[in-house]
Amino acid sequence: MKPKQIQLLWDFRGPASEPTATHFLEHLLQYLNQPNNQDIIHADSGTKVTNISLCSVFLNTSIESLEKLKSDLKPHRGVYIDDSTGSA
Repeated sequence: MKPKQIQLLWDFRGPASEPTATHFLEHLLQYLNQPNNQDIIHADSGTKVTNISLCSVFLNTSIESLEKLKSDLKPHRGVYIDDSTGSA
């Protein structure tokens, strides 16, 4: 059985939400590439623009990595990823 997947999200609001989210994504990728974080299981990451005032950074990860990510990065929210469609 495949481990349960979760999508963690960090929301950025306001007129500078998209460049702020893009900048945060760069730091997120740097964090994931640090030697002490090589055990974090992640499948996909990126940004989602909802509208001109809301942009989110997402990280699809396994439930096993959730506690470390919550502790270190404090995501704003998370949703389970539907196994049948691969979407949140």
